[in-house]
Amino acid sequence: GQGGSAATCPLPKTFKWTSTGPLAQPKAGWVSLKNFSDVVFNNLHIVYYSGDKNGNWAGGMMAFPDWDQMATATQYDMPVISAAPTILYFRPKKLWIDIYQYTQFTFSYVTSTDPTKPSSWSAPHELYNGSHGIDNTVICNSTTCYLFWTNDDGKIYRSSMPIDNFPGVFTTSTVVMSDTTANLFEAEQVYSIAGT
Repeated sequence: GQGGSAATCPLPKTFKWTSTGPLAQPKAGWVSLKNFSDVVFNNLHIVYYSGDKNGNWAGGMMAFPDWDQMATATQYDMPVISAAPTILYFRPKKLWIDIYQYTQFTFSYVTSTDPTKPSSWSAPHELYNGSHGIDNTVICNSTTCYLFWTNDDGKIYRSSMPIDNFPGVFTTSTVVMSDTTANLFEAEQVYSIAGT
């Protein structure tokens, strides 16, 4: 919309992608970097990621002002995070939350008040523990927080809790989308579009 009006712009019907090639290469024992989760905080891109470090899933973090500086950014190990991190700022509690997988729980989370400091994160907490789950995402409206994930079984699952209880433990789940395993498998993302 323009000028603060309630008007919205329609989503495009087609997309065209371009690529710069790799923005960063693994350093210091890392074999691969993947599952990037990016937020902008204090004019810095804060990127959490996972990948293969010495044959194990591991988590890491880097911060830089602009994408052309990602290649030279310091890559910090995040021992508490294992795979597929999702970083978000939870405004109601003024808390940074990083959600990830492949721990003692299906999904775990850690909290911080400063995402630029790798040592500032809390001990891990349970977010959801059920059947195998991968590639989670959380989205909230004014009353409810929703956890979405896939399971490599052709389904997307959802669990919910009142916003006042988040972060906490999601319990029961329901299937919200299903298809063949070739069509629906990993990396679901859920967004809200302003004005809709």
